[in-house]
Amino acid sequence: MLIGNAKVYSIISGKGGVGKSLFTAELAYYLSSLGRRILIIDGDMGLSNIEVVFNIKTKGTLNDVINYGKSINDIITQASPRIDVISSGSGVRELNFLSSLDRQGLVSSILDLQYKYDAILIDTSSGMSEFSLQLASMSDEIICLLTPEPSSFTDLYGMIKVMVQDFKKDRFCVVTNMVETETKGDFLFQKFAEVCSRFLIVSLDYLGSVPFDENVKKLVASQKLPIRQNPSSEHTHMIKKVSKQFELYLMSRPELSQFWTELSGVA
Repeated sequence: MLIGNAKVYSIISGKGGVGKSLFTAELAYYLSSLGRRILIIDGDMGLSNIEVVFNIKTKGTLNDVINYGKSINDIITQASPRIDVISSGSGVRELNFLSSLDRQGLVSSILDLQYKYDAILIDTSSGMSEFSLQLASMSDEIICLLTPEPSSFTDLYGMIKVMVQDFKKDRFCVVTNMVETETKGDFLFQKFAEVCSRFLIVSLDYLGSVPFDENVKKLVASQKLPIRQNPSSEHTHMIKKVSKQFELYLMSRPELSQFWTELSGVA
C-alpha cells in the first residue's frame, strides 16, 4: 500500500459484544507495526468505543464537526504511533439521524483524508443501521466478525443478506472471534458458509479465528491493548495470523477505489 488514495475497510458484525472495536484497534496496531499509517473512523454514531480501547482522550468528535464548526483535522487524535482516530462521540443520539446536508458535508471532509493514510478502517455500529450499511457498502473490503453465540450467527447472516440484496455486495471476509479453539472456529465458519451458500449468491473468504481469553477481557477492562501489552500471548499470535491472512487476501485482489468514487457521488 502506498499513501495516496487509501483503501477503506469496514469491520461489521450482526450484534454488539463480539469484540469488533478491539479487533479493529488490533488490526490497526499490526498494520502500523509494518510502518503503515492508519486512520480509524469510529462509525458507531453516538456510541464511540475506539478511544476507550486505546485509552485516549480525543481532541473532539464528529458531533463537534457537525454542530460546532470544527474541521475534520481539528478532531483527528493520535492513538498510537502511525495510528490516528476519528471519534463519533458518546451519548449523542442525534448523530444517528443526520440530515442529508450534514451527511454530505461530513463525506466531503472525509474525502480530503484519503491522501494522508495507507489504510482507513471503519469500526461500524453493530447491526443494520442505515449509516453502517451505507459505509460498509461503499468500502473496498468488508470484514465480518462472527462468534459462537447463535444470535451472532443469525444476525450476521441477516446483515449479509441485506448487503447482498440491497447493496449488491457479493464478497466478504470472515473472522471467527471468541472461539474455544482454532478447530472450533474453523467449524463455525464452515457452518456459516454452508448456510450462506444455500440461500445467497456470495463469496466468503475465511481469515481465521481468534480464541476467547479471559486475560484479554481483563486487559480491555483496564483499557490496555492486548496485542501491545502481551506480544507473545496466544491471542496476539492469532490476531497477527489473521492480519497476515488478510494481507495475503488483499494481494490477490485487484486494485479498488470504490469508496472514494462513491463518496464523490454522494458528496
